[in-house]
Order: sequence, then structure tokens, then C-alpha cells
Amino acid sequence: MRKLLFVIASIMLCVTLIEAQTIDYYTGKTEIKGLNYVYIVSEKPGYNCSHIYIKNINNTKIGVRQYWPGGQGVNPLDLMGRVRFLDKNQEYTAFREVFNAQEIAVFKSFGGFVMGIKYSVDANGNVHEVEFYFRNYPIFLAINPDRFYLLEQKFKEKVKFSVDPLAKLLEYVTTDSSIMSGSL
Repeated sequence: MRKLLFVIASIMLCVTLIEAQTIDYYTGKTEIKGLNYVYIVSEKPGYNCSHIYIKNINNTKIGVRQYWPGGQGVNPLDLMGRVRFLDKNQEYTAFREVFNAQEIAVFKSFGGFVMGIKYSVDANGNVHEVEFYFRNYPIFLAINPDRFYLLEQKFKEKVKFSVDPLAKLLEYVTTDSSIMSGSL
């Protein structure tokens, strides 16, 4: 029985990988439209492969220069460590709710970085904006953008941060995170 289950799971994984190699939603695109959103897509060089960045077209805070009350520009290094997850596991929980077991198995095989996430967080620790970046690998290119929209909504719902008093002086704070294969 175990052998049969293993064979079935292996076949499903192979089918997922084959399908992933034939679909590409992102390469060469600058915009993707879904039912409830539009994502801006960009490709940037990475260390050993390029990365695809996608962000909701309504995002206005991530990557934008911030200013302290009084007008002085914020040095991003001044905010280092001032925004922390209340529970990092909530990020992984949201991730696991969106991706299936076969996809998780492939992500685990990466042996490190799976996906990067940029968050815009308010003074109360609530997520308002999310941006994703991932390697230009076939499995990612085959993920329907509607799934990223679902992941964005799950992160906004589940992921919460602790914001220290200095960072609370700002309207919002941006912070980065990564999904790592060893934690899946």
C-alpha cells in the first residue's frame, strides 16, 4: 500500500513538473490582469538566474522614499530590526494554504531560498501591501497569478508585525522576508 501511494505521489509530482515547464505567465510581460487585480511584472538579474517581481498595481508604498515628521528623509538602515513578526509561522501557514503538496515538495528540493516577500506595514503591525519576487524557474512561471493574489490576501489576513515606537512615527514601514525551503 505504501509503495502504491509513493508511486501515485511520484507520478503526480512529475505531471506537475511537466505542466510547469509548459506554462509561463510572467517572462516578457509588464502587466498581468486577473479578476480582481492587476499585477505589475518586472524581471531583474539575480546572482545565478533572473528574478521575477510582481506587485499589485494599487501598491503605492513599497519602494517609495519615506520621510520623518519634519521632512528629513528616512535612511532604511535606521529602521533595521524595528519591525518584527509577531509569529513568523503565520507566513508559512499562509504559504501552505495556497500551494499544494506537490508544489511544496518541489520548493523543499530547492535547499534554500524559495520566494522573497516585501511588506508595507502600518503602525499597528497590519500588512497593507505585498510584493513577491522569485527565481525565474519553470515551477514559479507556471503559477497562475490568481494564486499570488490569494497568497497576498492570506498574508494580509494572517501575518502581523510588532512595530517599535520610532518606526510608529512613520505612516508605514516596509520590511522584507523570505520563504525558505527548510521551514516548509
